[in-house]
Amino acid sequence: SEKDPSWKVDSATRGSTILYFLFHLESGNWVIKDEGSALTRAELNFKGAPSDLYGEPLPATQWQAFVSYAKSKGFDSTGFSLLITRVSTLDPSWELAVARKSGQLDQTVVFHKVNTSWTVVAIAQSFTSDQLESLGVPSDLLYPPTESQAITSWIQSGSAPPGVTADSWTFGVAEVSRSDPSWEIVKGVQQGPAGTMYFVLHWENDAWAVKDTGGELTRQDLNALGMPGDIPY
Repeated sequence: SEKDPSWKVDSATRGSTILYFLFHLESGNWVIKDEGSALTRAELNFKGAPSDLYGEPLPATQWQAFVSYAKSKGFDSTGFSLLITRVSTLDPSWELAVARKSGQLDQTVVFHKVNTSWTVVAIAQSFTSDQLESLGVPSDLLYPPTESQAITSWIQSGSAPPGVTADSWTFGVAEVSRSDPSWEIVKGVQQGPAGTMYFVLHWENDAWAVKDTGGELTRQDLNALGMPGDIPY
């Protein structure tokens, strides 16, 4: 940095792998403040690096973008895994993913590729179509509905048990079949009379369909629906 020479970015290469390191000079010693396959503007700014080090963002994968976003928002990305769930066919620079961590509700991540770098546009437990549209997401990612939208529509249609309303829910994917990922169990928590419920979803006719729901689901219930046995009840 010309503004503050106590900051610098170096790179190290092994074969086709490149890692970037953010250094800060402290008490006469260079200290690594951050490292990764990419260092984004948000990440460098969060670490306090001078603005002349930012330049154009270094190429960032979806994972690196997620880690940088987590750092900028002050939460720990340790233990998370990413699953890219949908890629826009109209504009492949847009993707939806699930950020998953044991013991926590899944988070939906909206990715957008700008130039050569992936960035996180937003993270939430669920998004409505209107919310996704307001973020600039292409129309083919708005429909078919996400799991949360499918469940909400199912409840609104009157198919849910008596007294279950569509208000004040948070949803997270609890189980996905490894042998047939078209089957999922989604955990829903309502700030209201329903409390915690589990929803069995199946991907059919290019949309998520609710096949069963309840406060608990037995192995017999799941078998009757045709759900693979690798999903525990």
